[in-house]
Amino acid sequence: MPCTWTAHQTWPKCNCAVLSVPSRPTNAVLLRGARREQRCFSSSVLENLPHKQPTPQGAAEKTVLYRGKGMVPFRVLVRLKIFQLAGVAALAIPINTFLVQGSVSSIQAVMATALVVGCGAASVTLWYYSRRYVGELSLRLWPGGRQPLVCFSVLDFWGNREDNLVAPERLIPPLQGCSPTELRQIAEQTLLPIDVEGDRQYILSLRHGHLVNKQRLMEVLKGSLIKEDKHT
Repeated sequence: MPCTWTAHQTWPKCNCAVLSVPSRPTNAVLLRGARREQRCFSSSVLENLPHKQPTPQGAAEKTVLYRGKGMVPFRVLVRLKIFQLAGVAALAIPINTFLVQGSVSSIQAVMATALVVGCGAASVTLWYYSRRYVGELSLRLWPGGRQPLVCFSVLDFWGNREDNLVAPERLIPPLQGCSPTELRQIAEQTLLPIDVEGDRQYILSLRHGHLVNKQRLMEVLKGSLIKEDKHT
């Protein structure tokens, strides 16, 4: 049908379908689109990331009391002790000599034996002290008035961290009943042994270690933590 014009109109009036011309988007529309794209991008990224495990509500609160000195080089030394066992390969020389010549000189036998024994003794010594030298001493405080536990962090045979939780009553307090003069003398010593019933003897170094929480540490070493737990 042909379009008709009126006097007061500048656009032809007709009964045909009017094509809708897309209008220019406003700032609000652009902002909503940007937020929608950001949410979609964030959700797609989070799906590819590993999910973080939620912390349980009944988890214990960790309070660090003491940190040992020189744990990084000590850990490297413990982990490298496996190479000391390579001294066993020194037995290949006298064994090869015996197979070829039928006899081994006394010098070769003594040197090979000394090397193997020395490597074995060094490995056993490092393993012995790595299980006893405390790299970190902390308290695990449980909610709900539960009994706190003492955590001794040491190194295992492979140089990995090993946390041992011990009840306070199993500790034999090394500073219990000591006078101020005796405390000063003990503090000047290089190593301080702590015996635990049913476990082992741990070793601290009050002189060279870092006393993170000195007050709580003294409570553990003097046995005051056991008395407070009984009162509560």
